Amino acid sequence: MNFIQRYKLKRQQNFFDLTPVANYQHERNSDGVVVVLIPRFDKHFIGRLIEKKSSKKEIRTDLDSNGSKVYLLIDGKRTVYDIFKMINDGSDLHLEQAQERIITYLRMLYNSGIIEFKELKKNKYKKD
Repeated sequence: MNFIQRYKLKRQQNFFDLTPVANYQHERNSDGVVVVLIPRFDKHFIGRLIEKKSSKKEIRTDLDSNGSKVYLLIDGKRTVYDIFKMINDGSDLHLEQAQERIITYLRMLYNSGIIEFKELKKNKYKKD
């Protein structure tokens, strides 16, 4: 699926029906905040050579407390709507404001490559 096809699908798809999938491993620090571990080098031949010589294997990206709550709910099975309902149950925010925050946050994670959506996932091996 090329860029234009993914863009059209994204525009047609209801954002709440999408299923986020985490691309990278994570850990939690002592404060309970999620730290996403992004590999510094790719798995191609040159990346593997450089990785052996490097002392730092990954880039560590700290999320804030609200972002950590959202990120921990991403399991590849829950839709954006399911995550929204789980986050919003104890929230004092207005419904529209909470929706906008979660949608904006997930879009930022998607645009930075930390997550993908199962329905929009690139298939590297299959041509459409």
